[in-house]
Amino acid sequence: MKNAIRISTVLLLLTSSIVHSQNYVPFPEENAFWTVLEFNYLNGGYDVVVYTVKGDTTVNENQFKKVFRLTEIPNSEDTLWTLHCLMRQETGKKKIFFVRLYQGETQEKLGYDFDVNIGDTISLPAFDYANIGDSIYLIVNPVFDSTQLWNGESRKNYFFASIMQYGSFDLQVIEGVGEWKSPFPNLFYWDAFHQPEMNCLEVNGEYLYGFTADPSENCGFDFLGVNEVPDEPKIRVYPNPANKILHVESSISKGEKTDVRIFNSIGKEVFFGSFQKSNEGKIIIDISDYPSGIYFVVFNLADDMVSRTMIVGH
Repeated sequence: MKNAIRISTVLLLLTSSIVHSQNYVPFPEENAFWTVLEFNYLNGGYDVVVYTVKGDTTVNENQFKKVFRLTEIPNSEDTLWTLHCLMRQETGKKKIFFVRLYQGETQEKLGYDFDVNIGDTISLPAFDYANIGDSIYLIVNPVFDSTQLWNGESRKNYFFASIMQYGSFDLQVIEGVGEWKSPFPNLFYWDAFHQPEMNCLEVNGEYLYGFTADPSENCGFDFLGVNEVPDEPKIRVYPNPANKILHVESSISKGEKTDVRIFNSIGKEVFFGSFQKSNEGKIIIDISDYPSGIYFVVFNLADDMVSRTMIVGH
């Protein structure tokens, strides 16, 4: 996919004659689906992935939204839901924070700051892929003041220019939509040759942003309606954070077998067990030997697979 084609297509969607909207528009937090092309280092091609926000959680006494990364399962009509990161918005301060779970992190980092003026210098550590402080940006005047969405609304544009010699890429951000390449931090390291590309944003069944004359062509998977969010069985994992004993409560019927797997932040399985549900519907797991960090608890409940994020802190 050539950059020149991308840039020329983007220009068709932008206009400098639109006046900035006066009210700040935060990220949508429900019924929203961002379609992104991401490079697959295993097969050398690009995969279509979809990011969506579903559910809440509390970390360090702060309330976060859960951001899932949806991918197709080969030769199947199913979709794999992976908890990718956590998002917290301070709408009054026009800031968005992320806990980069995919990086194994437990602390939030600033990802977007829209309370800025041209000429300001800010740090956005959620986009610091090398984790060496290479996310220092200068706010510069964007070529276009705003972007017109497919529903006729206009959204402000922001251009964060990296000022580090070996820094992260420049961030070109549409308010309420996200960075043009990916709305959520999604890289493990900086790769100048294989950039993600955001193709579409769909909110409440309405196509708001896309690269083609018909944005629906680039939204979601080819044969799967990602709006069909599955109902999850009720699973409770506590305490969270935990340090010695992990308690699990499930809503499966009495007598059904529950397979439980725990993975660390780099995807290594550290626990597997099969339990019969007790009369109280609880499972107890000893985690006293687990190093501090983020873990993913995956449950196979009959025909369902459910995951939860657990933080271990000693």
